[in-house]
Amino acid sequence: MVNRAEPAPLLRTPLYEAHLAAGARMAPFGGWEMPIQYGGILAEARAARQPDLRWRAK
Repeated sequence: MVNRAEPAPLLRTPLYEAHLAAGARMAPFGGWEMPIQYGGILAEARAARQPDLRWRAK
């Protein structure tokens, strides 16, 4: 008979609720529940390709 231990519960950062409120999809990573995606892959790809005007010199 194989003895299978129950996995330890995942830890959550203090920002866990904020990530959920921002629409994050959470996944286990190194024993923690971590955000891996917000709003879908296409929305993230588009956002990463938009210029960030906050960093432009005035």
